[in-house]
Amino acid sequence: MNMERNSPILASFAALGVGAFAAASLVSAEPGRLTLPIAQPTTQPTTQPATQPGTTPQTRPAAQPERRDGMTDTTDRNTPRAQPGQDMRTNRPPMTQQTLDAAMQGWDPKQQDAIRKTAAKYGMPTEVTPDTILWKNPAPFKYICVEREMVDHRFPMPHRDFLRHAVAHRIPADKVSALIASDGSLMVDRTGGLLSAKCDTEPHNLLSLNLAHDVLTGARTADEARAEHARIAMAEKKGESHPYLERLQFQPDSEAAAMDPDAPYDASRPMNRDATSRPATPATNPNDRRAPGGK
Repeated sequence: MNMERNSPILASFAALGVGAFAAASLVSAEPGRLTLPIAQPTTQPTTQPATQPGTTPQTRPAAQPERRDGMTDTTDRNTPRAQPGQDMRTNRPPMTQQTLDAAMQGWDPKQQDAIRKTAAKYGMPTEVTPDTILWKNPAPFKYICVEREMVDHRFPMPHRDFLRHAVAHRIPADKVSALIASDGSLMVDRTGGLLSAKCDTEPHNLLSLNLAHDVLTGARTADEARAEHARIAMAEKKGESHPYLERLQFQPDSEAAAMDPDAPYDASRPMNRDATSRPATPATNPNDRRAPGGK
């Protein structure tokens, strides 16, 4: 490079404050040609505008966490949790006696009486629909449900079924036929481990569940349970009470103990699975009326 020929140019850049090395880099290796590099944009530091007195500074929203499926979780962390009796799916306020009375307008008077008594004992219901009023997990039951549809039932005397109580209970497969024969308003979910009774009052459902437990454990036959059911119900009409009408005479099973997931089909195994049967447990408590022939 002819430095003497280009020295006036270098001197000019030096006068502008450009370093000698940077100025020299502008000069082409070819004598007599001067090439200039393409100017690179400079990045200016961004500054937030000054907050005016009396104003609230703006803050950027926090980044939403990502879910495992790659979608953004838009759940509002400040959303309040459901209160007892409140249905968060419809954002309804907690159930009160006034709203419950409005919900059961038009229902049969016996149904309304059962709803009020259940609410007084277990609190406001968990769910209310036009056809059902439901309490979930009101100990010792898994659920209590008042159904608007009423079903005629003639045992042990004519009445209409609409109130259901369910408990967690292991259901031996070989006892189901006897169970249904003893009381047609009993319902079982063997896989889920649920036993329920449907009648018109809680005492009558307690009676059905206690006798159902006797049948499932082998303490009574279906015929014995049916006869005892009629005897206790008839005595109640005369004002007599009975422990089977007052509370459960057995401890409901845990959910794990009650459930029966069954087994994959095996053609080599017989249809009657005796392994699901639970042996009868004789009553050892003198106050336990599950013993056969108890009065």
